[in-house]
Order: sequence, then C-alpha cells, then structure tokens
Amino acid sequence: MFEQPKRDIPASILERRAWSRNHSPSSVDAITDDLNAYRRQRRDRMSTERRRARHQELTGATPDLIRFAQKWAPYGGAPAEEIFVRYGMTTERFLCVLADATSSPDCDPLIATTLRSTYFLCPSDNLNGANPED
Repeated sequence: MFEQPKRDIPASILERRAWSRNHSPSSVDAITDDLNAYRRQRRDRMSTERRRARHQELTGATPDLIRFAQKWAPYGGAPAEEIFVRYGMTTERFLCVLADATSSPDCDPLIATTLRSTYFLCPSDNLNGANPED
C-alpha cells in the first residue's frame, strides 16, 4: 500500500497544542489577568520614568526659564510664539514648568512673587505682542 508522507509540523504549533491540552480555560483566564496586571504596572512605571526624566531635564533649564519669564514680566508675560520658539513647548506646559520653578526653594521669593502675579493672576493677553528687546 501507499505510505502517507510525513508532514513536518512546526514546533510552535506542537507546543501550542500541548499547552492547550494541559491548561483549562480558568487557568488561561488567570494567565491573561496576570499579563494585563503586568502590562498596567509596566505602563505606570514607564510613565513615571518619563515624567521623572522630563522633570530632571527641565531642572537644568530653570534659571534660563526664570530669566526669560522675568524679561517678559513687564509686558504681561511671554507670548505663545516666543515660548514655543525658545523652549518648544505650549504656553500651558510653560506655565506648569514656571509654577514648579517658582515654587522651588532655590527661587528668590521676590522673583517668585513677581512672576506668579504676572503669569498666574493677570489675564494673558500679553499687551498685543510688546517686545522687551525694543
């Protein structure tokens, strides 16, 4: 008679078949739950690391950022275009970084008070683009 040719079944398929025979649906659910919990923890950890790295990155630029904010303070604050060109961030992000910088113990309290009153208490219309370098 004819002999059936042997088919080579990839090892990954054989492993999957063996695994599915040895695991019940409830253990599969438990593994899926563990995997999802791991992914959540990893996502949270990576987010924290990115936030920490961004904070450390901006800490070195704090004196320059405060000088920039001081330069624009008499004009009602820096315009969005200047902030973006100089720091590559939105006005909202600039204000968050400035708030962190002014609340730092390294910041002079008088400067911090001036910048807070300019950037956080006054409307941000920036006097129609007045330039402090004129």
